[in-house]
Amino acid sequence: FQANAESHDHILSGIGPLIRMQEVQYFCSNCSTIFDNLSSSSQVLCAEPCPTCGASLEQNLQKTVISHQKPVFVRASKISKITLGIEGLDAILPFLSLNQMVAVVGTDSQKIVERLCIRSQLSERYGGFGSKAMVVDCGNSTDVYLCVSFARKYGLDPGESLSKIITARAFTIHQITSLVDQLPKMVSEHNSKLVILSDLLAMFSDPYLDQKESKKILSHIISTLSGITNCLVVISITDASRIDPLIFKGITKVIQITRESHQLQVQVGDAKQIIRELDLVR
Repeated sequence: FQANAESHDHILSGIGPLIRMQEVQYFCSNCSTIFDNLSSSSQVLCAEPCPTCGASLEQNLQKTVISHQKPVFVRASKISKITLGIEGLDAILPFLSLNQMVAVVGTDSQKIVERLCIRSQLSERYGGFGSKAMVVDCGNSTDVYLCVSFARKYGLDPGESLSKIITARAFTIHQITSLVDQLPKMVSEHNSKLVILSDLLAMFSDPYLDQKESKKILSHIISTLSGITNCLVVISITDASRIDPLIFKGITKVIQITRESHQLQVQVGDAKQIIRELDLVR
């Protein structure tokens, strides 16, 4: 690798980190009977016998500390998410948040990828993560000039912005696997909130590839990406005809982009939005 608050803010819509809780539990050491709803040994008349075995609780009442994990729910407005800054599109893409894996499919998918690389550097207040982007370029598709254009649009220093896009280029599917295996460590080291695999399937269409081996490699890649936490993972696929069903294992949402003359249709499930081609690059 190289180098607005919502009106329904009270709704709990996400699960954050797990917190460790400790609980004191009392029991009879003679028969192991557990005494529920007992907060301290003073609540027991120790002279009385255990109701199960009859042993004296004065001598046999013991306690142990039990640890367990409890999920922390967070408010919807507190969940970090990134926007594209394109009115209409952001309305149907509210799921671009941490702990999601999203596929962007279509000939214009790379424009979405470059836009996300720059917008991820913006603060959360302005629709970003305030974070570096990790990119594995699988199809020699990185557009540096478009990144520079977006950086200038958002008032960022182009050189500094490019240095925050940590890119590795793969030339074989085995190199893709090797780079993906390094991602969890790299994400942790750079505290990145955005991981992108651009044009992932570009090299999987090679007719000389062993299909059984390529499917095994693709499955491994998707499985590894699914294990990356506290991060938004985006996979771009330029040619929709290359899509393998394995790609959807672990994918939370698919953004489909189709060209209609000088307009683009962006579809997520049943939601559709028509935008001008220029809207993606300005």
